Amino acid sequence: MDLRVLIRSGSLDSVSDGCTRPQLFFRFLNIAKEDGLGLVQPVPSLVGDYSRRVKLADEVRTLGIVVSRHPLSLFRSRIARIARRLGLDPVISSAEIPWFRGRRVWIPGILVTGKEVATKEREPMIFVSFEDETSIFETVLFPDAFRRYYPLLDDGWAFLVQGRVAEDYGALSIGVERLLKVSRGSGAGAGGAAETAGEAAGDVAMPERPPVFAWWSGEGADGEGAARTRAGQRPSGSGWPPGREV
Repeated sequence: MDLRVLIRSGSLDSVSDGCTRPQLFFRFLNIAKEDGLGLVQPVPSLVGDYSRRVKLADEVRTLGIVVSRHPLSLFRSRIARIARRLGLDPVISSAEIPWFRGRRVWIPGILVTGKEVATKEREPMIFVSFEDETSIFETVLFPDAFRRYYPLLDDGWAFLVQGRVAEDYGALSIGVERLLKVSRGSGAGAGGAAETAGEAAGDVAMPERPPVFAWWSGEGADGEGAARTRAGQRPSGSGWPPGREV
């Protein structure tokens, strides 16, 4: 692997002997001047360090993911502004879900994966897993919510979710009633503009879609289908959405 990629990604931070990433670059670019004598040219004092924003952007460019912190933490200030502006209450974390059984809540989360199924009436619905800094939590979009918010799910990945906490055989989930997109996607889907809250704050040094994003239809995935799932693309063909009853 190119040493420059290792430096930019932060992979050498723990073995850098106290050097910042720009200082590692200085040493790397001056190796040829050492003539094999092992004499390291002193790093000029004006060579400092990258900003946190640059480091996060470098992680995304080189690794495809953010590893130094949870992605949702990058949106916390934006989420707080949206909650204040729209009067959203209560805004909870996934750790607090058990305390709100039967109540409506707002909860922010990063979209992890989704499973699209069909009801007995052959209407599409979807189970979606989100994650915050604490844990993964489960949600369900029944047909009405699915029709309204699927364009947002297909275009964004950081959300504020509103719904009622329900318990089914000991498992807690949130029946989604409203969805606000916090991240900026590739474009507004049908009906998406009214529910897009991503314009409430400045840019965040994050990818616009997770690099690994899998919509699982519930059917076995192999060959080309598995590759498409891993690449974050919806399977094509007459089998989508799957004709599976719930």
